[in-house]
Amino acid sequence: MINEIYSVLNSIHFETELLESLEWDEEELNKTVKKLTEYLSVCTKNDLDLVKADLGFIFSENICIVIFKYIDVLKDDILNNNTRGNDNEA
Repeated sequence: MINEIYSVLNSIHFETELLESLEWDEEELNKTVKKLTEYLSVCTKNDLDLVKADLGFIFSENICIVIFKYIDVLKDDILNNNTRGNDNEA
């Protein structure tokens, strides 16, 4: 799951939405992405709710809203892919 989150960091949609939440401050964007990358590089948690709790202590609410939105999309995509995979086994 953490690998999937890394891929989102390279998403133009994520970056634009995060930049907008930071009032178009590119320096803040770079700091935020660096902090998020540093956290994810050492994170060993598989429970996304625990990851969200950690991030809530690291980032402000407006940043968390954007990050959580993309985590939830990834979570839903992974769950849907796993469900479809199980259907194919039947």
